[in-house]
Amino acid sequence: MIKFTYDDILARLKTNLQTRLGNTGMLFYSTNQKILEAISEELAEEMRYDEYLTRESKWTLAQNITSIMNQTDFFNYSPHRQVGSLGEIKVSASEFFNGSYSKNISIPKFTQFASEDGTTFSSSVAVSLLSSQTFALIPVVQGSHKISTFEITEAYTEAELDMLELSEESEKIEDTLYEVRVNGILWTQIDSLSISSESSSHYYVLKTNKDFSGITIGFGDDVQSKKLEYEDIVTFHYLETEGLSGEVLQTNIVTQITDDLYDIAGTKVSLFCTNEKQIIGGDSIEDIETIRENAPRALKLSSRVITSEDYVSYLLEQGTIDKLVVWGETEQNADLNRALGTFIPLSENSINISALTYSESLIVSPATETQQLAIRESLVDVKGLTDIINFVDPKITFLHFDILAYYDGETYTSTLVEDAISEKLFNELSIDKTTFKQSLYFSRYYELINSLAEVNHHETELTLIQYNYDVDEPTSGKYYFALETLYKNIVPSSVSIYVKNIDGTLDSEHPHAEWFLVGTDDGSGSFTGEVIPAEVPDTGGTYSIFFDSSTAELKYDYGKVSDDVGLSSRVYIDNGMILDSLDYQIKFEFKTETESRVSVIPTSRQQIFVIESTEISTDLI
Repeated sequence: MIKFTYDDILARLKTNLQTRLGNTGMLFYSTNQKILEAISEELAEEMRYDEYLTRESKWTLAQNITSIMNQTDFFNYSPHRQVGSLGEIKVSASEFFNGSYSKNISIPKFTQFASEDGTTFSSSVAVSLLSSQTFALIPVVQGSHKISTFEITEAYTEAELDMLELSEESEKIEDTLYEVRVNGILWTQIDSLSISSESSSHYYVLKTNKDFSGITIGFGDDVQSKKLEYEDIVTFHYLETEGLSGEVLQTNIVTQITDDLYDIAGTKVSLFCTNEKQIIGGDSIEDIETIRENAPRALKLSSRVITSEDYVSYLLEQGTIDKLVVWGETEQNADLNRALGTFIPLSENSINISALTYSESLIVSPATETQQLAIRESLVDVKGLTDIINFVDPKITFLHFDILAYYDGETYTSTLVEDAISEKLFNELSIDKTTFKQSLYFSRYYELINSLAEVNHHETELTLIQYNYDVDEPTSGKYYFALETLYKNIVPSSVSIYVKNIDGTLDSEHPHAEWFLVGTDDGSGSFTGEVIPAEVPDTGGTYSIFFDSSTAELKYDYGKVSDDVGLSSRVYIDNGMILDSLDYQIKFEFKTETESRVSVIPTSRQQIFVIESTEISTDLI
């Protein structure tokens, strides 16, 4: 086999030249020798570069982003640019979000909001704060609103106006929220101008540069959509986003509206805003390996979603959410051990979706209403006509490990042992490693720790934790929330309920500013409530937490009400009066029993577990 290294090329050239010169010798420092060396080096470099280009042309071998991007069209796949985090901003004319304004207030699309650290957010739709409303929820995307203007002058030739492309250079152009207007008229984006139905259609295509340095906006030629004309003004509205680093994990820190807002009479108004939930789901520019994995999926889908696997692949490709499970008639019948195709009353065409996102620090949250809307919109053109999308809240169970590990003090230190255990558990059980309806048996998590060289033996207890933000306020004045574990075989007396104030009204030094116990399971499905002392002088007295349990094993209803019958329309807990049920978050801790060992055995498709914390102590053997 011929080789094209420098030495091999030089040896062949010397042999060939010597043969042509009658097998005469060649001095090492001769001119002929140096000429052959120079030629050999150039040819070897040329072959190296040719090999490099050949590798870059192969889908599985390419290492440059432009090489991959040049091949994605074959898969009908468009890698995403930076994706801004999604969430909601609560806006009101009242500082306490409990008062209305006398006239309707318009909050346009691309209205700018800012957090305390200067991170900017833009409204994704136009919303009106009505005079009958105390507040409005504004869907937002993380990013600063930018406008680029292009004037079509005679600097362009007539030929250049056909299929004209305009460029905007920025690596931060957000992937999902933008619009193109020509002379103030909103044009519609399509995948290809070749599918334009009319020569006068106001269509454009938008493509990401191969190196993600920006985008190009393409227009028609009066055959494939309408072409631009002289004196046209093109405006491109877009966001510059921070992507993954623009997530907001804290609540109540987006407190500024940086744009001027007006009521319907044209009077400037001052509004208040806040974020009651995290704003997450941002993502960086799609990397090479992710493109290499996702593009073949897009080709397999052929722009239609039919099976549950199709839905999962397609929605993950959109980049709106990080993890989801989809199920329909096939999966429901399989779960019930019925023949596939068995009619399911009222839900025959229902496509159930449980979705969640997680931040760079792996903090997990269910998909927000804004993200759900984005999912619905992305499915309009690819799902079956009779498919009905139904969102089911994922049931997230968090894991807390309490570990006593014994180790050899001559070989390891306590710190090394603790770090090894923590790293092992988080590497195996973090949200990016787990899947929906996955079981975690005692034997598995026990062996994860047992397999560590740093651990001689250990004693480990697992506690399951679920959180609840949804609190109902019945007309009776009591506040209730439902705790549905969806787990069987709850260990008697293992259930504890904690409450945390999340509206920021309690001082950080207050004994109930963080989680505090309000009730425990008495072993028979009922709860024993804690007596919480009141701390506000003008209310006085003590207030108890009352529980009702409708189903001892699977569901607990928790209600809290003042002991003072005269104030029953208001709800008291610890040091203050609750006027809004969203002031508190509930934590539910419990254990499940499988062969006398605590294991996590989900019963429904929307269940998922993720490690939250470890408490590790050590002792010498």
